[in-house]
Amino acid sequence: MTKYFSLILIPVFVIFSSCCKKKEAQVVEVEIIQEADVWEHDYIEDDDYDIIYENSSFAFKLFHQINDPKKNTIFSPFSISSALAMTYAGAKTETEREMSKTLHFSLSQPQVHKGFKNLMNNLYSIDPDAGTELKIANSLWAQEKYGILDSYYKVCQKYYGSGVKYLDFKNKPEKSRIQINDWVEENTNDKITNLIPENAISDLTRLVLTNAIWFYGKWMIPFDKKHTETAPFYLENGSSVQAKFMNHPKERFLHYKDSSVQIVELPYEGKKNAMMVFLPAEGKSINDFGKELNYEYFNAHKRLMKASAMEVLLPRFSFTYSISLEKHLSDMGMPLAFSDLADFSGMTGKRDLKIDKIIHKAFVEVNEEGTEAAGATAVIMVERTSFPPEKMTFNANRPFAFVIYDKENGSILFIGKVMNPVK
Repeated sequence: MTKYFSLILIPVFVIFSSCCKKKEAQVVEVEIIQEADVWEHDYIEDDDYDIIYENSSFAFKLFHQINDPKKNTIFSPFSISSALAMTYAGAKTETEREMSKTLHFSLSQPQVHKGFKNLMNNLYSIDPDAGTELKIANSLWAQEKYGILDSYYKVCQKYYGSGVKYLDFKNKPEKSRIQINDWVEENTNDKITNLIPENAISDLTRLVLTNAIWFYGKWMIPFDKKHTETAPFYLENGSSVQAKFMNHPKERFLHYKDSSVQIVELPYEGKKNAMMVFLPAEGKSINDFGKELNYEYFNAHKRLMKASAMEVLLPRFSFTYSISLEKHLSDMGMPLAFSDLADFSGMTGKRDLKIDKIIHKAFVEVNEEGTEAAGATAVIMVERTSFPPEKMTFNANRPFAFVIYDKENGSILFIGKVMNPVK
């Protein structure tokens, strides 16, 4: 009898769209500089590959930091890095040094931001007609009449395509929160709702930096629904749940297997993006395997994969995950940014701001047609206060990890883990 076990999927992509109901909120100035007005389409250069490597190294370290052994996980490291890179543009002195080390930014400030611009243009250039879409949006939300430097705005506009909207956080924090959440919904195909929870915006909020990313990809070889059947998915505690398993009876996929792990790559139409699924050997915990998973491991095993005719069984799954990142990033090496000693004088000319909250939320759905994924990040700034070869089968019937990534340049868009596909 075929057994089904847990697995780890790492998806790397994001999805955007614009269809959401507008809630009332007053915007004092709504002029936005659109991405197309400020982004120049550059080729990927050497420095840009440094950004890709550094972002991807940070992605896996953050995965280790936030991993909850009992929960499904999905997050977009690209979304988090983008929002924090805009924040980093205003950091100075020791705050800048801590952030650069934690975020793995080894290049100079100008090189970091130029690298992000080139990378976003390269990622954004997916052709919808090819069956995949990837959209990215950034925005700044500032307290009206607050002294944010024009030089800081210009960096965010030039390199991140970030428009600037002015809100009245002091007198209307809740309406401001709704306005930002509406923007997030609109830019994630309504998949990320209520990113910023109630009371997260206060009368001390002076600046909110947001990133949204949305991905939709059709499988290059779709699963036939007539082969989908219910079967047990084995949990790490020894019990099982009934899940809907998609099945490719026999197709050729890039594949790797050794005594500790089995890996398969499922490409999307256009072949630019793919999902790699990591299935630990029976008896090996997905959480123990996850400790070994880093960018070096990812790249090394990607090179070892060979095309094989095989059967692939993968459960359908869909879930949303949200997390506050302040403590995690502080523990990773940037505590000053959250303290009254923070130096973000590159934003205002004064040391008057600190990071209050970093909120991230992501969504993923995998079915017979393909994958949809979305992620959004909000960095909330406040004024500082004194407070077998002949028959190969890849059967993801146990916890697994997944990564969604850009096959051409190696950028990690999403990382996730499935403990229970029906929860």
